[in-house]
Amino acid sequence: MAETKLLEPVELAYDKYEPSTGVEHSIPIVTFHGLFSCKEHWLDTPKRLAELSKRTVYICNFRDHPGSPFTDCFTYEAMISDAVHFFKKNHIEKAICIGHSLGGLMFSRLATLFPHLVEKLVLLDIHPYHQLLEEGDPVEGLALLFYKIRETVREEKLDLDAAKVRASEMLAPFIPEEVRRQFFLMSLGERDGKLDWKFNIDQIIKFLKAKFKMIKPMTNTQTLEIYGEKSDFLSDKDLASILDLLPNTKFEKIIGADHALQLTHPNEFLEIVVPYINS
Repeated sequence: MAETKLLEPVELAYDKYEPSTGVEHSIPIVTFHGLFSCKEHWLDTPKRLAELSKRTVYICNFRDHPGSPFTDCFTYEAMISDAVHFFKKNHIEKAICIGHSLGGLMFSRLATLFPHLVEKLVLLDIHPYHQLLEEGDPVEGLALLFYKIRETVREEKLDLDAAKVRASEMLAPFIPEEVRRQFFLMSLGERDGKLDWKFNIDQIIKFLKAKFKMIKPMTNTQTLEIYGEKSDFLSDKDLASILDLLPNTKFEKIIGADHALQLTHPNEFLEIVVPYINS
């Protein structure tokens, strides 16, 4: 494990929250978001998590996502290298790691390769061995749609306000909930004088289409998997196969929630995760 080769890291954008009454537990919480998302999408949940858990909470943006550097290397190895560097730079010897979707995929591999860094693992609505871009994977359609939106608003020579209206129209069949569309539209802006996404859609598509050998996560780290009743990514039938990889896993399902459970059901999420973290 110690011989795992790390790549050149980048400095990630992140926010840090501490409880107003003071930190009572020395092991912090480190959180990563899902693909196409960012720390801003979590609204005030990280701050509330710090208050309720009495721990320092860090929430980070992956490379090639808003606020973090755009690169020409978006891979699991690169993401893990960034995470290890983040831990070292912030003097984090061990953390409770919470990852939504892609964040959970990265953290389950971090726990496999560097188990000494992970005190507890919390996966949000993702199978730790989820193979991105399998036939019919919803991520593929969304990635290609983001690319098409960018090209369309450029071709139509729209200003930013008009581009967001056009993008919302194009996203609507895929994401019918307007509130969720608005979160993605937060990431539409300008880059180098052109309309573009604040995430690196070109590198993300390369990552999704690459025929890379995926690191298989296998760890005895104490793990909590929280998933949504209406999720497109995880269902009850997947739980046994998760235990094959992460045998020390317990499961919690949020009724009525879909994939973005920490966004749509933040109170239920906190009611589940805080007792687990502090137990």
